[in-house]
Amino acid sequence: EDKPEKNKDEEPIDEGLFTELRMVRQRIASVENVPAYVIFHDSTLKNMTKFKPITKEEFVNIKGSSENKYEKYGEDFISVIKKHVGN
Repeated sequence: EDKPEKNKDEEPIDEGLFTELRMVRQRIASVENVPAYVIFHDSTLKNMTKFKPITKEEFVNIKGSSENKYEKYGEDFISVIKKHVGN
């Protein structure tokens, strides 16, 4: 298992949540038959992991997200985040 190297300027993130979000992204990408980064870049998923958006407003304010992406994918990602933070 090759672990990504940690940049010193990057604060540690919740790897468990990040992995779950990547799995959601992968599932959507498979269904839509597009590369995963078309859904969201890793950096956007890391921001979701850090800020844990659970409302539309929070979600669209994540760097790399948008109203359009919220409409298409928001609920999928938010439900994972909510489960993870125990709401």
